Amino acid sequence: MEKKYYKFIIIVLLCLFGMNFNIYAKDAYKKAEKLFDEKKYEDAIVQYKAALGKYKNKGHLTAYIQNQIAEGYFRQGKWEEAYNEFKIVEEKHKTSPFCSESQFKKARCKYEQKKYEEAAIEFEGYTKVYKAGKKTGMAYAYAAFCYSQSKHPIKALSAYKEFKKTNKDKSIKLDKKIIEEIKKLEKKK
Repeated sequence: MEKKYYKFIIIVLLCLFGMNFNIYAKDAYKKAEKLFDEKKYEDAIVQYKAALGKYKNKGHLTAYIQNQIAEGYFRQGKWEEAYNEFKIVEEKHKTSPFCSESQFKKARCKYEQKKYEEAAIEFEGYTKVYKAGKKTGMAYAYAAFCYSQSKHPIKALSAYKEFKKTNKDKSIKLDKKIIEEIKKLEKKK
């Protein structure tokens, strides 16, 4: 008889532990969202990682949490960490709505580090996968700038021409230094 009680007690304890962990994960997620909104990215990342441990295989929710971790690093200027986290979103959550943004932001991380050749390749990769993506034109502009900075004028001009095709209505807003570089490319045309 005593063995049955031990089994019962162990089962009850395991259930309670599981419920507490689930409550902890939800609480961590809510805290992370609040901290992120308050722009306390470092603290938010800690909470998102705690929530991610529980929500490992929850589809778009997992992708969202992973993306928020990456975005937190990005907003802090921690480019390498952001790149690695965006890469996880891109590789593990291909069908999520965060995948295209992650691929674009990966390229931006390289751009912000002034690793222009790597950035150009990343931006070009984005344009091949998302030919009609909402940031395709911008990716071409960044690629043109990055190729120009890394001394690849032919590739820069090619990316610039693609940018012009995708920005006929001139709706894409660019950084000042990219605009200046594009003006230089226009003169070389």
